Amino acid sequence: MRLVAMNVPGRRPFEGMTREKWLNLAIASVLGFYLFYIAWEMGLRTLCGQIAVDYCAYRSAGTVANVHGYARVYDLQLMDQAEKSILPKTADPARFGTVPFPYLPVFVLPFQVLCLLSPEAGYGIWSAVNIIALFFYLRFFARALNGRPPGTRLMLMIFASLPVYLSIWGGQIDVWLAICVGEFTRALLSGKPFRAGLWLGGLLLKPQLLVLIGLLFVLQRSLRILAGLATCSAILVISSLTLIGPSGMVQMLRLWLIYASGHTSSWIEGMTNWRMLGFHLSAIIDPWIGWGIATAGMLATLVIALLVWRPPFSPTRALSPIAILGVLAATTSFAWHSHISMATILIPPIVYLSLSNVLPQRALEYWVFLPAILFIFVVFAPEALAEFNIWNEGGRRLIYFFIGGAEFAVNLYLFGWAVRRTRQAN
Repeated sequence: MRLVAMNVPGRRPFEGMTREKWLNLAIASVLGFYLFYIAWEMGLRTLCGQIAVDYCAYRSAGTVANVHGYARVYDLQLMDQAEKSILPKTADPARFGTVPFPYLPVFVLPFQVLCLLSPEAGYGIWSAVNIIALFFYLRFFARALNGRPPGTRLMLMIFASLPVYLSIWGGQIDVWLAICVGEFTRALLSGKPFRAGLWLGGLLLKPQLLVLIGLLFVLQRSLRILAGLATCSAILVISSLTLIGPSGMVQMLRLWLIYASGHTSSWIEGMTNWRMLGFHLSAIIDPWIGWGIATAGMLATLVIALLVWRPPFSPTRALSPIAILGVLAATTSFAWHSHISMATILIPPIVYLSLSNVLPQRALEYWVFLPAILFIFVVFAPEALAEFNIWNEGGRRLIYFFIGGAEFAVNLYLFGWAVRRTRQAN
């Protein structure tokens, strides 16, 4: 696939380009910027201070587990020491807050190995594993359900999406959540509900993802899916209890409560949910009005999702993939803790519906390009605003709102599209 238009003699650049060529140019521009920005930050040696912050927190948890035991990964003081020990030399430790490890202890295992390497080498390996895993998994997933792999353009668009980029940028774990969603979808459409539930249990990496879809399956009385989910959850919880004991589990639950109440590393300003909107609105209007709007939005999202997709998901129902996309899109806006990279979970149903010619090309382009292009425009805004001495708290919040708000908007757009398609079919 040619990603740029050739400059024909006598013709102005980009004159007469088709829509397809403009799309190719957009893909190339976004991916090119991503590569440039990563190389720029690596060149400035900001690893663990700007880029790879999440990976460095996971790596620190691996270090703490190796030295002090698994239960101590929830000790914020030890985590603070481990994280600050690998900050770049140019960073001011006083400006950086501790990033906790808010996951079940079984998920620290790979980072116990990676922490034996330098932060640069470990991040490079972790990023490569995530990129390769997502690439080959999507090919496998599409072949299994659609009978053909994603085309080059579709695959490049997926990697140009902001959720994938920020997952790699931060060293996040969302690629593995996307694989769990893909296998859940594949098992469900293959008529294997218990196996689907087992894969759904993988979302315990970020338990807030299970609140909406779990409630929906309870209302549907999808007992075999719930049995699979309960089985996977039991395995993970029992394994965690074996590693850290009851007191360690209590520490972990306390950490979850701290996170839910707004830990400094939560970055509410850049989230992609109603909570983010309420946070920003409360700064410019009466707080009770701002949070009232956010609460109403959460309730509306919950009620609409439960009413529209109350019928059980079934391999014989063509609407099931649409329902999966709709419920997961609703989850990204409804969940109390939801960042841009978490929208990576939408990729498997997006790929399936795109290859099935169900999801409009326009919807796919909105989801990929609107947040990415806005991110590119605002990423250098702090430096520009600082030149005019207007980079204050208000300017910072505005930038964060644009970054998180764009992803929030396109996820709600997919949710609305899925609702409309479902209601039209019924």
